[in-house]
Amino acid sequence: MAYVQNTDNNGLVVAQCEDVAGTGFTNVKASANNSMYVSLQETSATLEVGVKGTNAHDAADTTDAPVKLGAHANAAEPAAVSENDMANVSVDLYGNQKVVGNVAADAADRGCPIKVGGIANAAAPTPDEGDRGDLSMDLNSQVRVVADSVTAAAGAAFPSAMLCVGFRGNAAKPTAEDEGDIIAPSVDLQGQMRVIIPDCSAALDAAVPGSAVLLGGKGNAAAPTADDEGDILALSVDLQGSQRMIGNLAHSAVDAGEPVKTGSKAVDITALPADVTALDRADDISDLKGRKIVTMDEVMGTAAAAIPAKGVIVQGSDGTNAYAMKVDTSGNVQVEALATPYDATVAAAVPSTGAAIAISDGTNARLLKGDTAGVPFIQGEIAHDAADSGNPVKMGAVANAALPTAIHEGDRSTLSTDLNNQLRVLKQGKAVELKALAAQTESANGSWVTGLDPFTHLEVLLNVTVADTDAGDTLNVYIDASPDGGTTAINIIAFTQIIGTDAAKKLIAAVHLAANLTDVDVTSDLTAHDPPRSFIGNAIRYRSVIVDAGGDDASFTYGVSAVLKQA
Repeated sequence: MAYVQNTDNNGLVVAQCEDVAGTGFTNVKASANNSMYVSLQETSATLEVGVKGTNAHDAADTTDAPVKLGAHANAAEPAAVSENDMANVSVDLYGNQKVVGNVAADAADRGCPIKVGGIANAAAPTPDEGDRGDLSMDLNSQVRVVADSVTAAAGAAFPSAMLCVGFRGNAAKPTAEDEGDIIAPSVDLQGQMRVIIPDCSAALDAAVPGSAVLLGGKGNAAAPTADDEGDILALSVDLQGSQRMIGNLAHSAVDAGEPVKTGSKAVDITALPADVTALDRADDISDLKGRKIVTMDEVMGTAAAAIPAKGVIVQGSDGTNAYAMKVDTSGNVQVEALATPYDATVAAAVPSTGAAIAISDGTNARLLKGDTAGVPFIQGEIAHDAADSGNPVKMGAVANAALPTAIHEGDRSTLSTDLNNQLRVLKQGKAVELKALAAQTESANGSWVTGLDPFTHLEVLLNVTVADTDAGDTLNVYIDASPDGGTTAINIIAFTQIIGTDAAKKLIAAVHLAANLTDVDVTSDLTAHDPPRSFIGNAIRYRSVIVDAGGDDASFTYGVSAVLKQA
């Protein structure tokens, strides 16, 4: 390119540039304010400025040096240029301008990025101190918020800024902090708020704290169950709001609490408490063994006789003198004649005072009569075989030639004997099931029925309902008795044999004990249909023998029942 040096009207140096075709020159000047400008000296009809800038979008650049409008499209960010180099503006393949703002998390920041939205992370990222981090949210697009934790030391000062969400759960109440510290509310592991009720039991008659939570009692229909020692317990009242007192302790149990006392006050009965003033409330007293003390000030309405030192007066009479029972210092019972005699034959009215044990003839009260030792008489010594009189105490029995007539249910009856003075005993019967009605295919021994000692008669029923198997099949049923509860078995009944073609049938057999029985060999079973043996013993059972001739499981349906009676 050729240029010449020239000056303008102001004497400034002007650079004059030759055009490409060499047919004209361009003067490069400065304006009055020193701004550069270009003036074109047209030397031909067509003057082409050596600047290209009309290439189509998405067309390749020409070899000319175009004016760059728009930007270079890059699928990825172009490589870095050297410092102070001129760099092209870069856009993506859609023409969107790239802004340095997608710096990876945990990388050093550069440019002035525009942060929009957040990056979803399953777990919170951990950038280095000073790095610019992406806004972090969980996989549900919820922004993570980090709350400062005060865990360095108990009673630590509160941070300058802290986000408190919820309360701190503690299995047990946390330890006390320093006065003035900020303390997080405490809940248990179920999220229930702890409430502290001030303790007003430091000293008796202490003032109630300035503020306290006042709780009533928990109403319970019955006393609640015991808790562990040291537990905090709710005050328990009944359903009417009355407070429960410990007073239902078992007899001889160690006393607890301050129960309501309902027993007696134990005293030495040789030194009774002093008299109380009239209308005063007095203690209920007992002796040192807890026995109730009862005293009597007068005997039979007279004041002449002194009260025995110990005991309750029980009166009796020998017909002339009244007697009392007393207990001496060793606890022995003694009978003592009273100082004032009382004539039991006098039809005297009941004394107006005193505790008299008496009976009445319907008009007058009379003393209970006793012998010379003070033992009361009871009318009831009617001789044997003498006619009954009065209302005696029944001892022995009334002899009857025959059974007395029946009385009404609930009436009191007289014991009855026969004329030989032998006591009549009601005869009883006993029904037992030796085998329930059911099919049976194998021989079997039934269970022993024991406790049959009083019985003298035995009646047995064999009830066969189904015997239709094979002609060669047989069933033999036996009744065994035992003299020793089942250890030794003796066959006493052998029923007629049942065969497989028999129809349903019922067979009975009976055993009545004879007065005398000669010795009988009972080693072997009876033959079917033999007379029964006269023996019952104290236990019986059934026994069966089934023979299956055809080998196809013979089956007989039958039951065995028995009735035992007394002679």
